[in-house]
Amino acid sequence: MRKFEHIEFTDNGMVHYDSGLNQFTQEEADRLNEEYYSHENSFIPQIIKDGYIEFPILYDNGPEPIWSNCYLPPTFEPSCTPGFEDKHGLRYNIYIPSYKRAGIALTNKMLDRFGIDNYYFCVDPSQYPLYKEKYGIDKVIVRDPSFKSESKLDLTNSVISPDYLHGASGVFNALLYISKSLGEKAYFTMDDDISSLGIKARKGKGVEPGEIYDKDNYYRCSTLTPEIGYDFKSNLNDMMILFDKMRNKSFMSCEKYGLVFALPVSIKLGTRSYSFYLTDNAIQRDHLGQQNNDIITSLEMSKYGYVNAIIEGIPQYNSVDTQILAGGASDVYAKFGTLDKAKVLVQAQPNYSKVAVVYSRVHHFVDFNQYNKQRLLGAVKTSK
Repeated sequence: MRKFEHIEFTDNGMVHYDSGLNQFTQEEADRLNEEYYSHENSFIPQIIKDGYIEFPILYDNGPEPIWSNCYLPPTFEPSCTPGFEDKHGLRYNIYIPSYKRAGIALTNKMLDRFGIDNYYFCVDPSQYPLYKEKYGIDKVIVRDPSFKSESKLDLTNSVISPDYLHGASGVFNALLYISKSLGEKAYFTMDDDISSLGIKARKGKGVEPGEIYDKDNYYRCSTLTPEIGYDFKSNLNDMMILFDKMRNKSFMSCEKYGLVFALPVSIKLGTRSYSFYLTDNAIQRDHLGQQNNDIITSLEMSKYGYVNAIIEGIPQYNSVDTQILAGGASDVYAKFGTLDKAKVLVQAQPNYSKVAVVYSRVHHFVDFNQYNKQRLLGAVKTSK
């Protein structure tokens, strides 16, 4: 919680909350936007000089089509390239959105340990020099920062702010439209703070009523490694094969380690996906919301009849809290706090969410039950 957030509980159960939020005027936001884009564009000449390919992107989900550009390293291979799967052992690329974490990101180290090489950091132009220095040109895609603008983004929020404080939705939409424009069918995205993979799942069919906890009834390993025989690349490819056989899927994701350990290894349907997921470019809808975009978009996909699926058990991911690692979305959290985060969610999905107070801080509650009974359909079989 930010130091200027303040919550009081009265004797009659009422909650008083002071967010400390100071809004921008429209004039301030316009001035800051001009400075922001001028600063971002100043890095483009060096990116071009380093041999990057200026690649056109079409944003076609607004009143009018908008063309812009991303910048791809000269060695970049779209997953639709002939022989891609044979070369990399995976069907699709992995894109890691990142901000202010050059040298401290963790996901790339985890992927390197398992011999996975077709991953790319996706960064703003201003972040390019630092990421190039730490990871080399071959591992960095330069995204279009204008996906944070309201011409390409529904904030579901009335708070006035400059584009650089518009949260993660624009970042993920930039990935989506890069991949779509490349002709890729799907892609994996992983947050940049995934430190390791683990398993924590109940053996058998689940917990029996009244059962006393016994650690021997659980599969437990907080850090899966190649040395103990775990093949993450094979596991990812199995997920991709399964994903391709599904017809009405939305996101397919993995769960965070420790959040779910009472269930046996299974697939949970009708829920939310974030941090570590596979998406289909043909049906994926734009991310919405200045904050809580992962939950908002998961619900939005469900409303259109697509099913979110979480793999429970293998693998689960360990990640570091944003406030500890810094960078990422910490600037947005620091400016707007948790009340605005919850309000954005309620404004976007009022039928399924509400503002709540949990553990003495403002939080949110979401009801996914309406979608839990939907089923995933297999791909249509062609007649012979």
